[in-house]
Amino acid sequence: ELGTMGDLFTILHTVLCVVAFALCCYAYYVETSKLEDDDFQAMCDFSPEVSCSAVLTTKYGRGMGVVGTLLGDAHPLNLSNAIYGGVLYSLLAVLGQSHKLIALVALLLGATGLGLLYLACVLHFVLAEYCVLCLSLDAVHLALLLVAVVRWVRARRSGDGKTKRT
Repeated sequence: ELGTMGDLFTILHTVLCVVAFALCCYAYYVETSKLEDDDFQAMCDFSPEVSCSAVLTTKYGRGMGVVGTLLGDAHPLNLSNAIYGGVLYSLLAVLGQSHKLIALVALLLGATGLGLLYLACVLHFVLAEYCVLCLSLDAVHLALLLVAVVRWVRARRSGDGKTKRT
């Protein structure tokens, strides 16, 4: 048993997953609204250079800009990044309830964090635009990764996260 601090970290993990899921839902709303109505203005559209709707409707807003290039824009896997994010944070919320699975959670967060780093580089170097919503999601993702690492270290110290070797 990890005790009260372990429970607090589990709650924090869950809250961060819910926040990330909500950000993904809003990103999907912004993307689909802008695609349906070119005059749509999101709450996070501050200028031509700082515009969530402009960023989310680029080719990089679907399949990270990679799926459409490799498999075609009409391919069923060329989904909105927001859908992939919603699925990811839902999965992480469930997996994160178990201290025994926290190493997997940390691994998933680290691997998907590399994808978010790629998208942040695309924002800065390719699009030269900024998306407050995207950067907020990056910050929540980083916080989730830090919480997962702390939980993993705590589980290892308590013996809860050890795997038996045969």
